[in-house]
Amino acid sequence: MDFIKNQRESNHRDEKSRYVETKERIDLLISECLNFMDLLESIQPDETSESIEKKFSEFKQRLKTNEFLYSLYEKLCSGLLEKNKEVKENVGKIDEILENFNIKRKEIEEIIIQPFSINIILAPTVFDRIFPSGVGTSILGVHLRHSSLNFIKKTENYIESIFHENLHNVLDCIDYFFRKTLEGKRIELELELKKLFHERIEITKKEISNYLDSLHEELLANSELIENFSLLLSQYQLPDWLMARIGEEEIDQQFEIAVTATATAGANINEFKEILERLNIPQENIKYLKNEFLKIVNTAEKGLGLGKKLGKDIYRHILAIMIVLPPTSWPIFIDHYLHKNFGKGRIEQLYDRYLLIHRWNGSLNSLRRIKEILDDLDEEEKNTLKSRMMGLLNIKLDIESDKELNEYKKLLQETGSKISLENQDIENIIERVTAQYYFRKFFPEV
Repeated sequence: MDFIKNQRESNHRDEKSRYVETKERIDLLISECLNFMDLLESIQPDETSESIEKKFSEFKQRLKTNEFLYSLYEKLCSGLLEKNKEVKENVGKIDEILENFNIKRKEIEEIIIQPFSINIILAPTVFDRIFPSGVGTSILGVHLRHSSLNFIKKTENYIESIFHENLHNVLDCIDYFFRKTLEGKRIELELELKKLFHERIEITKKEISNYLDSLHEELLANSELIENFSLLLSQYQLPDWLMARIGEEEIDQQFEIAVTATATAGANINEFKEILERLNIPQENIKYLKNEFLKIVNTAEKGLGLGKKLGKDIYRHILAIMIVLPPTSWPIFIDHYLHKNFGKGRIEQLYDRYLLIHRWNGSLNSLRRIKEILDDLDEEEKNTLKSRMMGLLNIKLDIESDKELNEYKKLLQETGSKISLENQDIENIIERVTAQYYFRKFFPEV
């Protein structure tokens, strides 16, 4: 008995030791990632390419023992050097750049030149003209992918918007670096998959997770698109009653939208799913692929979205977690980090509010809940809700009586007025909701 007891205690100590060792290693990697962000912020706009390259080289030497991170930072640094070169070439071509976007010099509030980006600060009216709400990749700022250009709306906190877009500018370097060989990479991947399936027409959940992790770089390169997953959901997800009638489940709808929201990674995952379907892999495993992918996208958006609300350092730490850990680990570690630092209850409350605004679905219930926080909305939340209301294509209809229809109209008027929504936009929503309500009332079987 003593032997068994001692063996159990020994196993427990070994397990605890492995946990501590793993945690220390992950903490070190995250710390190095944050150090890299600090390094980028320390580089001056007029610093020479040689000086920047030397600093990058010294930093990468510390990562020699980690093959993935060394390779990742190799791509980041190479892309950033290209962007630094592009900034220096484009400083004298600002007027030409503005002309391409139909922007006049007098419409520019400010131009901020940084080592790896040119930040064009626009008055709110000009910004909204160039990047209409609900269409642009961000409400307060837009990073033009595969370039060094950031367009920023002039607001009270526009410096934060520059910081935010610059982080995406950095991650864009991953894609910036390998996009020329991307087609070859995809062909190689297809051949590997075909070889696997010819040898063994079966694939486990573990192998599915490994495949998702193999798309780590592509998912990082599309982090800004992931951050706007809710925008795509609110605009394109079909209402429940229509999905029920065409026999499509919510998971299928959300998976298709997540594929769109993750560009290259999404295209690979969708192709992977189609191969599994053609080979008659059990539906349980295909559903696992969809669920795991959605979990990755939803948690990444949650971390980045709440990170923006909770502060610059929190946002940076979430990105660092995403950079150093494989995608299937994001849900566990992002949630753990947020819960540990802010408490599970507070995070759940913040995320519930985030979803209410960012995934506003046009329902009466959602308007009732928004009324409770209407006087407490900050400027970003008002802008987000406004863009969702203007861009909503599919309204979730939960109105059961004429009385509730009248309540809906009143709440929509109150909400629209508070967030400066045009009367015509309010009337358009009311008209659509009224038409849907009476159509379902008189033709319930259609």
